[in-house]
Amino acid sequence: MIGAFKTTQQCKDVDRHTKTTYDNGTKIVADYVLTDGTRVGSKRVADFSQAFADAIFAKLIEVKDVDVDGNVSIRQRRPAAIAAMGACRRVWFVMKRAEKALVPAINPSPR
Repeated sequence: MIGAFKTTQQCKDVDRHTKTTYDNGTKIVADYVLTDGTRVGSKRVADFSQAFADAIFAKLIEVKDVDVDGNVSIRQRRPAAIAAMGACRRVWFVMKRAEKALVPAINPSPR
């Protein structure tokens, strides 16, 4: 769905900074690895629900970093997580209008 979004006029018309924000945000969400070992980006659109979006958002907020000594530190990236969910919300709305048959009407990441 993200690849199809990038070909739409709504994506082509945004400025460079916004396009970078959309790319980074959708990449963060799509590349997140779930507990079953699959990426979020490999899931079908119909698999997304509001509970799923909320769980992904909660997981995206905190990042575990491991240094060379094996020490684990947890840091928050709340602004990046909020921007990522906003980018996904935009992709959903644009693609809902472009591909009504493929995209469910209810957006799983409401405001």
